[in-house]
Amino acid sequence: MNIDLLKIVTLALAIRLCAACDTEHHQLGGTEEGLDASDAANEPDDGDGSSCSCSSGPLFAGSALIAGRSSLACYCRDRRCPSYDDSLSTEFCGQVPQIAVSTYSDCDLIQIENGGGYTSSSFTYDATTHELVGAYTASDIPTFPCGDSTVYALVAGVRPFPGCTLRERVNLCE
Repeated sequence: MNIDLLKIVTLALAIRLCAACDTEHHQLGGTEEGLDASDAANEPDDGDGSSCSCSSGPLFAGSALIAGRSSLACYCRDRRCPSYDDSLSTEFCGQVPQIAVSTYSDCDLIQIENGGGYTSSSFTYDATTHELVGAYTASDIPTFPCGDSTVYALVAGVRPFPGCTLRERVNLCE
């Protein structure tokens, strides 16, 4: 298998499997080997985004793919972070393979994923207030600047963790 194809396959699996943590609301995760919940306490600049920085580490424990972590404020300063209602728009269905809405009722989270193919992103919202609480974007090649390196994915805030039970998943583009 060619190395680029292997990276693409590994990233696609990582996007689907990159959560592993035992906190109530999961940061990107794994163990000390990957970005984990302890990184959340050290997220740079939780305020106005004026002093943003990015830390990098394995996308998940044992992964060769490197992801960057920043605060949600920094993430949204540098890229579009849609409101809950805007995330539900089907305007781009012809341009992306899916807009999937996953509801995790026992964790009070709703995750809206966009994309497929070479890039993807997801936004996590509080299921009650619809406040944005997490964001994630990834590519099949290192694309995103993070500190002194370029990484495959950027993560901020919280994501559903493996203990969250998926109640429903709906593709808005079908």
